[in-house]
Amino acid sequence: MMGRKRGGGPKTEAGKAIVRRNPIRHGVLAQTPVIPLVEKPEDWHLLRNGVFAYLNAEGALEEALADRIAGLLWRLYRVVRFESEAVSRSLEDVPEDWRVERQLLGRAAPKEPTRQTVAEMDGMMMARLLPGEETLERVMRYETRLHRFLLQTMQQFLILKGLRDVGRSRPGPAEADSATTVEGEASGRAPSVRALAPPRLG
Repeated sequence: MMGRKRGGGPKTEAGKAIVRRNPIRHGVLAQTPVIPLVEKPEDWHLLRNGVFAYLNAEGALEEALADRIAGLLWRLYRVVRFESEAVSRSLEDVPEDWRVERQLLGRAAPKEPTRQTVAEMDGMMMARLLPGEETLERVMRYETRLHRFLLQTMQQFLILKGLRDVGRSRPGPAEADSATTVEGEASGRAPSVRALAPPRLG
């Protein structure tokens, strides 16, 4: 007695979509932009999978563009993280910088905080809520470049997806003839004699 043949793959549409993308996810496009000890691989995979699901990418070319879109978004988030870290480190340096500044001015730092010293440090912290000119210029330049690449890649993806959708919706010759026949039958009108007559010669 022969054993019953088992199904070799997923049956649901979601499962089929996951299997269809396996060669892409585990192949050349599976390289990660995650920086060790700074970024989390699980955060990257969450973003990448979300982009693939939202764009509903199909085929190697669409998936390659979707992977590039996810990478550009990841790097844009990295710019925000870099700016936040730069500001945070600058704020952490306020107490030491305040002491150095008082020493350079020949003013001793009080052992206990006073209203004046608190106001001075608050002023230094307020001035550092934005990154310095050099850091800000780097952030803006890098962010602008990534944003431009992201828009270009999104445009390429949408054009490709639009061409695929148009190709699917356009009926072939046989379908077009069938649709014309059905339309004529549905109207209940017999074809005219002129339509059935052979063309005149000469």
